[in-house]
Amino acid sequence: AFWATPIEWLVAALARCDQALAEIALNDLLDDFETRGIFECVNGDYTKLDTYVVSATNARAARRWLDASAG
Repeated sequence: AFWATPIEWLVAALARCDQALAEIALNDLLDDFETRGIFECVNGDYTKLDTYVVSATNARAARRWLDASAG
């Protein structure tokens, strides 16, 4: 399953090596949020805990971090 909570840290680590890949990872997550909703975790058709606030807030924090690092 994919767990969205660590997205902020994943994006920060990716951006150190490849800013474009960090953007892709975050945008893929946000696209999935728009399509399925914001869950704690997903695995194919399986989803757990809809409207999971930590997933949403950490994705928002990742976007702010990318915007700041893009300068």
